[in-house]
Amino acid sequence: LQLINGLVETNRELDASLVNQLHAQTVAGTIDRQWFNHLPHAVAREMLAAWLRAHGTRSFDSKTLERLVVAAKVAAVGKTFPVRAGLNLKIHSGHLALDRPER
Repeated sequence: LQLINGLVETNRELDASLVNQLHAQTVAGTIDRQWFNHLPHAVAREMLAAWLRAHGTRSFDSKTLERLVVAAKVAAVGKTFPVRAGLNLKIHSGHLALDRPER
């Protein structure tokens, strides 16, 4: 039980750190692409998951998250990748953004 409580606390601290990093981005609501590309892959996955949750997207699976992290790191500028219906990840030269396409 003590181990579980310790892990819960560690997870809370990590979540708080991720949210603080998101708020430190230079353009609100975006992630600096160069900074993101230098993150270790596992950290990039957690960062992207925290970013999606911070923008109201909670329904994604690990396969979607993996696809988005790879796209964020290697896709050409201007490409978009579906996160869920009505929401895309858009690749810009200097940052990553969430895009809600017009209907």
